[in-house]
Amino acid sequence: MYILIGILLPWLLFFMLGRTMEGIICLILQLTVLGWLPAAIWALVTLHRSRPSSARPKADKPGK
Repeated sequence: MYILIGILLPWLLFFMLGRTMEGIICLILQLTVLGWLPAAIWALVTLHRSRPSSARPKADKPGK
């Protein structure tokens, strides 16, 4: 759900994550046709970073 919002309406994702200033900047960026793709990528990267590290799968270390 969040990924779809991040792709279609990146500014809304920032507001949902409580990052108001970034949401406003993203909305201004998205208003230009060329700015929509960077805004969507920025929102998805922020979503990935905002998730707790325990939710991410841990890679197995070789030799253990």
